[in-house]
Amino acid sequence: MSRKRPAASRADTPNLCPAVRHGHDAGNDAGEPDKTGDQVPMELRRGGGHVVAVEVVGEPDATPVLLCHGLADSRLAALWFQGAARDLGLRVIAPDRPGTGGTDPRRLSRLADWAEDAALVLDALQVRSVALLGISGGGPFAAACAAAIPGRVRSLMLVSPLGSPGWPTRGMAPGERLCLALATRAPGLGGWSLGRLAALARRRPELFLRLTATSLPDIPADAGIARAEQLLEEASGDL
Repeated sequence: MSRKRPAASRADTPNLCPAVRHGHDAGNDAGEPDKTGDQVPMELRRGGGHVVAVEVVGEPDATPVLLCHGLADSRLAALWFQGAARDLGLRVIAPDRPGTGGTDPRRLSRLADWAEDAALVLDALQVRSVALLGISGGGPFAAACAAAIPGRVRSLMLVSPLGSPGWPTRGMAPGERLCLALATRAPGLGGWSLGRLAALARRRPELFLRLTATSLPDIPADAGIARAEQLLEEASGDL
């Protein structure tokens, strides 16, 4: 079913409204963490009618952290930081980038163009400045955003950021290497391959993990939670 779009306007006036979830976004049957009262899914509509989907975790008066999700990820990554955000007094704001999750496709001629979406989200939520946290494929966007709107960024943390296409990929999972190779040589096929991986994740999650996950030692659950809290605390800096 196609989503109705408002008529285009001359200015990108941000307008946030509660998001309506459909299909796999409707529940946590895909392993998504449970939602509570301090988590709000929202949609921002740009002046031209394009939708930007946003996940907000934490209390409205908490210290804001703008989360730039990874390449094969979405705004829903914010849900995994929900407990840590509550414990540390942080508000995690996670927009989907163009063409990802619930955000409409929009051509970006350069990484810094995404700062436009980031600024619209901050304006709509009445946030003056944030700590930026970029994870994996979101790292370059976070860095470009910090350079484009430095007056609104108090700190920047990059976690395993994606580097230049010419950098070696040894040690990465097979699926990740394939996606990067396609994105470098045939960008159109790169997007297609990510779509196929998403379908595979729904139908064969165990095979999806073998293709996309790098081998890691077993980490106890409490250690993973502690690490999430540490990342958020370091990202927020001295805010």
